[in-house]
Amino acid sequence: MRLRAHSYWAGLWDADTFEPYQYAEGLRRGLDQVEGLSSVNDGAPWIERTTFTNFPEATQVIDWNHALERLWAVAHTVYGEGTSAAEWTAEREEELWTGAVVQWKAAQRTL
Repeated sequence: MRLRAHSYWAGLWDADTFEPYQYAEGLRRGLDQVEGLSSVNDGAPWIERTTFTNFPEATQVIDWNHALERLWAVAHTVYGEGTSAAEWTAEREEELWTGAVVQWKAAQRTL
């Protein structure tokens, strides 16, 4: 089975209240029958937890803008607000964009 369209739920709920809504919508959409399930989100801990609880087989991916936001936060923490931060971030951004995850992980260990 392959999904053809997106759907969403919205409300002013806490994560624990939202969790069963996500699960019910996923089942309604047939997520329990798809191959290669993924979830693109902002990487917030509550989203990771809720998605993992409901669909542990899903690969969770942080959307590009939030990934860069986190990358810049690391660079500013380590290098400050200067040229070194910009150079380091540009290199890591290129690695992420091209899928060079091994190089990206190695660069994180040098910090």
